[in-house]
Amino acid sequence: MAQVDRNGNPVSTGSSQAAAKYNEGIDRAISNGAFVVETLEAAIGADPGFALPHAALARQLQFQGRMKEARATLAQAKVLVAGTSPREEGHVAVIAACMESDGETALGLVKEHVADYPTDAWVLYQATGVYSLVGFSGRQGREQEQIDLLAPLASAYGDDWWYLAALAFAENELHMYTEARHHAERSLQLYEGSGATAHTVAHVHFETGDIATGSAFLAGWRPGLEREAAMYGHLAWHHALFELILGNLDRVDAIYANELSPAVSQEPALGRIADAASLLWRLLLGGRNGDLPWADLSAYAAERFAQPGVMFADVHCALAHAAAGNAEALDRLVSGLRARADAGKLPAGSIVPDIAEAVGHFARGEYEQTARLLEPRMHEVVRIGGSRAQREVVEDTLIEAYFRAGEFERAEGLLRERVERRPNPRDDRWLARALAREAVPA
Repeated sequence: MAQVDRNGNPVSTGSSQAAAKYNEGIDRAISNGAFVVETLEAAIGADPGFALPHAALARQLQFQGRMKEARATLAQAKVLVAGTSPREEGHVAVIAACMESDGETALGLVKEHVADYPTDAWVLYQATGVYSLVGFSGRQGREQEQIDLLAPLASAYGDDWWYLAALAFAENELHMYTEARHHAERSLQLYEGSGATAHTVAHVHFETGDIATGSAFLAGWRPGLEREAAMYGHLAWHHALFELILGNLDRVDAIYANELSPAVSQEPALGRIADAASLLWRLLLGGRNGDLPWADLSAYAAERFAQPGVMFADVHCALAHAAAGNAEALDRLVSGLRARADAGKLPAGSIVPDIAEAVGHFARGEYEQTARLLEPRMHEVVRIGGSRAQREVVEDTLIEAYFRAGEFERAEGLLRERVERRPNPRDDRWLARALAREAVPA
């Protein structure tokens, strides 16, 4: 009997066990679940000549920063796939490009491959979500580009839980909340254990201002997710963000200490620095700082991101260095980012060093300089990557800079736009502060 992948595409293995483990591994990967590497290794163990699990494992090892193993495994995949089928050969070539080429080249190959093989889900996955080829493209219109890639594939995927979750996330980022909620809820019905889908549900609650419901959803859903799951830490961040908005700071502190601190988190380095730094920075904006573990976070950022270039990480490293008072690390980061931007090696361009410089001004109490740097760039913040919820920390910084510079009308204007679009208790408290002309948070 011929073996097939999760979407019915033929695969070149005679082992039903290898095919089953490969499909399980892909499902674990695209759901941001646990034990992806172990499951793909089991597929290879069942059929060492099966190329596709080698390619998937190589990409997963790269995500984990295990580069030597990733390169060796990819080399095996390239050898093994020769002479299998055009789809499988193209599949491995695309994954190789994702690992070895620039993002634009890889994204072009993904789109070409998906045009021929629309249900090759692991290939399509490389271009979906915020930490993807589209997500990190640095382009202004990347949110529309994401849905333009996914929406035409609806008939090919049908009631596929992963596709529905990916589509829902793209819809949510474009304010298509009714569609996003419908597709996310259907996806969760089909696969209740999908961390990727729970993540999309959390985003819908956040963007629609349904904060208490979002917190309750995660409080009920998260205990069933393995701590080893790729989405575990980021869902903890979402839960902490809901609790921060609700004013439950003791719960925020507990989530950070037990789940988000780099010392305990099992997220990849990018997720660790982004989630930890953005949460602590939001607490800083609310008036806290002396008791926050900035020195540890700055040290982690300096160790894991010694050289700039991963734009979304760079922004969050800047938060950590600025708040820790690590001027040397921040100056080195800003200088490196400007050099890369000037050389055309930073997809988002100069907005990344501008944000890094602005948060340095904020940490030093130079609020007018913060506002003057951020104001003209706010329409471009989408280019740094991440979701709307993640990028909102930049606008939060501008609003708080307005407050502390005494520019209450400007703060009020931004807050009224936000409250009208998406009310939540934190913004309500902020707006009341603007109306009371309180420069410093109580």
